[in-house]
Amino acid sequence: MKKVIRGVLVTPFQEFAGEVVVDGGTIVEVAAGTHARPGLEVVDLGDSYVCPGFVDIHIHGASGSDVLDGSLSALEEMSRFLSSHGVTSFLGTVTTAPVDSMVSAVEAAAAALSRQTDEVLSLRGVHLEGPHVSVDKLGAQDGESALAAVDSPILELVRRYPGVIKTVTVAPEVPGAQALIEELVSLGVHVSIGHTDASFELAQQAFCWGVDRLTHVFNAMRPIHHREPGLIVASLLNPNVYVELIADGVHMHPAVVELVYRNKGPERVCLITDSMRAAGLEDGTYTLGRLEVTVVGNEARLASGTLAGSVLTMDQAVRNVTSFAKAALTDAVTMASLTPARAVGLDREVGSLEVGKSADIVVLNRDLKVEMTMIRGVEVFRLAS
Repeated sequence: MKKVIRGVLVTPFQEFAGEVVVDGGTIVEVAAGTHARPGLEVVDLGDSYVCPGFVDIHIHGASGSDVLDGSLSALEEMSRFLSSHGVTSFLGTVTTAPVDSMVSAVEAAAAALSRQTDEVLSLRGVHLEGPHVSVDKLGAQDGESALAAVDSPILELVRRYPGVIKTVTVAPEVPGAQALIEELVSLGVHVSIGHTDASFELAQQAFCWGVDRLTHVFNAMRPIHHREPGLIVASLLNPNVYVELIADGVHMHPAVVELVYRNKGPERVCLITDSMRAAGLEDGTYTLGRLEVTVVGNEARLASGTLAGSVLTMDQAVRNVTSFAKAALTDAVTMASLTPARAVGLDREVGSLEVGKSADIVVLNRDLKVEMTMIRGVEVFRLAS
């Protein structure tokens, strides 16, 4: 049945008063102004913002669950929680772990995708953040499970579960990285540089191999030096490279968030949460893979003090980037929806309010808090009045 969603549309290319017509799970019309729609259900949201659903391409867990739990129930709980924060598509991100644990996580995601129950409608695939990472830039990765890329187990998983693994993070300096990256790209998998000590020159080589993204820019990588600019400068100077950005005010100073936004623009910045299972829960001790993490306030850290993911939500990231970087709402929404969708090849389906795309919609009030979330035409969250 058709329904009409009225409000201030943030498509995200433009912002204007208008309406989105949804038929089943698909957008069939986007129009400025209001029009007579006899016989159709009309949801009039007044001056609230009607935006494309957010797309989180780097999230490990939330609400007590983690992708590495390797269970349908964990993915369902994550999906429910994320919908309350405007996320309508996410890539379950698997941190470096023993190979059998990573395989179980991919198998669970593949099973969930094949079922597509209402509870896991927002799962769109998997992001493998490892195990081919540098032991010198582990961050909160499990160093005992880090592997060279020679004879990588990832290729077998990509072939066994076609279309499930959307993107992989690789440190280009690990043995076998070039061959693995080139093979993954040939199979349609997007590859990102991360957890790496790569130099400026090596990063440039990796971009030639097919790498098109930087995993959580500035974090777990060689810092910028005026005589050795490193991969951060290489990525900022390359107009074709996307960068993931954690805008929580912890992983980077607000001024650095503004620097990245101004340099790359909304078309190449992907807002991510990198959240772990403590997101949405109280302070305490939790796990990320096999590592113990202590959460206090909005910081999640290992005993060493190393940051271990975040407890950020995507709606908060949108609010933060409008404050930290002084980004226009259209730009903030672009960085939370269309750009990450493009970065992993999901933009034909999601990421904008356009005819033919999935009816994935998030409604924000004037304070940019989530009022309602719809996935494929199904209302999955509404803020209690």
